[in-house]
Amino acid sequence: TAAPAALRIYVLDVGGDDAVLVRTPAGRTILIDGGSDPTALLTQLGQRLGLLDRNLTVAILTRADAAHVPGLTAAAGRFPPALVVLPPEGSNSAAYTQLLGIASQTKTLTADSGMTIEIEPGVSLELTPTRPLPGPANDATPPLRSLAVRIVDRGVTVLVAPGLTAPGIHDLAAGGWPLRADAWLMPYHGDRVALDSEALANIDPTVAIIAVGPRDRANHPAPAVLDLLRDRQLFRTDLQGTITIETDGSRLEISTERIAPGRT
Repeated sequence: TAAPAALRIYVLDVGGDDAVLVRTPAGRTILIDGGSDPTALLTQLGQRLGLLDRNLTVAILTRADAAHVPGLTAAAGRFPPALVVLPPEGSNSAAYTQLLGIASQTKTLTADSGMTIEIEPGVSLELTPTRPLPGPANDATPPLRSLAVRIVDRGVTVLVAPGLTAPGIHDLAAGGWPLRADAWLMPYHGDRVALDSEALANIDPTVAIIAVGPRDRANHPAPAVLDLLRDRQLFRTDLQGTITIETDGSRLEISTERIAPGRT
């Protein structure tokens, strides 16, 4: 019998922000966030979507702030999604208003409680909101909840939760939400707020991925986080470019756009 087709998850190198593209075995496409640079995101999508890809199956915004909305809005305009999933709270930004206009033309869900979206047999998305958190120090956005997303392909899970802090992980674990994941896109570019030993034990990933820019002004990822992750496979977009996770539902393989300095 033929081997099962692979599910591919691309942690896109868009300059340090979060943007994740998923292509399922049946060819469905899911975009989670888009970063702050629409041009960077559209370039990355152009390299990975086929000539016949005119639409996204699902577009998910995890948090309505300037680090996540602009790229997703541009992508939704270029590749209109069949379903738009929005976080519990929106914003007054022009890009978010534009996204709402696109969403009004299609099916929309606001994920203000836990939900599961079946994409195709064996592949699903599990979503839940996190506790409200303020934006960066120079961001006037009020405290917002964000979405945590588990991509489930049969026996393999990947956690994408850019706005999930260590206390937020404790909250979700206490509430019984399934956090364990084989691979985890680290929140907040690997900031200390994202991780402590208890949070890491709750998720227990084999693979950790950090989306971070080459000139990150906050010096992410934090040394304390790197120390906690020392026994895990670690990948970084600033060093290795776009990171690709490929899984057949029972195991996963990681490939990178380039080799990190000092690695052979």
